[in-house]
Amino acid sequence: MRNHRVLSEMVLGVLAAALAEGCDSQVGQDYRGEPLLTLRGSIVQNGENIEELVPALGFYKTGTAHDRFYVVDGRVSGSYPAQFQLDVTDVPPEQAMASCGGSCLVGLGQLFMVPRNHESSYLTPFSTEEFTADAGSPDTGTLTVSHCLGDLNTCDDLTYTCTLTPCPVVSSSGDSNLQNSGPRFGDNSWTLGDGQTADATEYYDPNDVNHSYREVRVCNHNELVYPDGYAGGGMLRRCTLTGEAPDASVNPLRGMVYFAQDYQVVYVPEDRPTARFHSQPIPLTRGYNLLQLVPTPEDEIISAVNCAEDAYIQAYVEANATNGTKCNPVLLLDQPETADCPSDVYMALYDRYTELAAACPALGQYRRIDSPSSESLTIRLSGTPNTSD
Repeated sequence: MRNHRVLSEMVLGVLAAALAEGCDSQVGQDYRGEPLLTLRGSIVQNGENIEELVPALGFYKTGTAHDRFYVVDGRVSGSYPAQFQLDVTDVPPEQAMASCGGSCLVGLGQLFMVPRNHESSYLTPFSTEEFTADAGSPDTGTLTVSHCLGDLNTCDDLTYTCTLTPCPVVSSSGDSNLQNSGPRFGDNSWTLGDGQTADATEYYDPNDVNHSYREVRVCNHNELVYPDGYAGGGMLRRCTLTGEAPDASVNPLRGMVYFAQDYQVVYVPEDRPTARFHSQPIPLTRGYNLLQLVPTPEDEIISAVNCAEDAYIQAYVEANATNGTKCNPVLLLDQPETADCPSDVYMALYDRYTELAAACPALGQYRRIDSPSSESLTIRLSGTPNTSD
């Protein structure tokens, strides 16, 4: 349930084992005929130098010693970026396809804006980030972003000064006095459509798991480009570059500054009627499939988040009542040696929580766009994704 900025984790988990064996080739690798995928729309320019880039599909191949990013070009027409059309006539290269069980292969990608003179593939750097708060001011500090290749001894380090601002509270419940006296526990988050993230923060009474205070926030980072954006804990981050390593060539993807948020491209060589995407059943058809993360109304966000958080508390209450324990999330986090919560009880209550949460309304739902060429897409751009594992 926790949100991760890590793109490689996202693409690795998008298709479950429902993708069965037996994939046939749709067309030959040298096919240059009718478009296999046509995208029409406009680019929302929340970044710099968009006109110097071109749209293309990008596919990540992860899980190997040398993860790579593969570019699939298309014919661009129209008035880019205001109104453009991208016709893709090539399938992803064999090297970009991932296994989905047995002999089955699947290509997992996105729409990227890349330099006009780009390579066909790039070695993907291992990326990390670390935020150090200023003394006495937890909402300001220094962010260090590192992109490393090979043995991690060669890195492209960028340093930013950042300010964190809280996202608006859309729902609160419980005893607000615990904000000042009760330990804060957990910042669960959910990725939503339209550049939004929902976040829930709980403050618990260490002596009574039923005594708590909850805040639900919705963070809108539509207009923010990495490293600006959602920072976790119901906060948005805005940063200014202050320093970087002299050799920026370590991160070849730095020139690929933008990718389309809320859209995923999935290529399958044959129909997959029982496919799952982010644990959501979405039938995939042979060829390219364009998926969109659907925006969620605020009342549905609040209902789903409260349901999931209530499931967490209920699991603790049931476990303590059944086992005579005093399991409490705060004690387990801060003082595990004094928490009256044996590991077997905790594992059972977590399984129970998973069961209860599964009955809650789902957030972050995708829809398959049946005819991409018939829709005019409004494409918002985000910054270069973090591709660390």
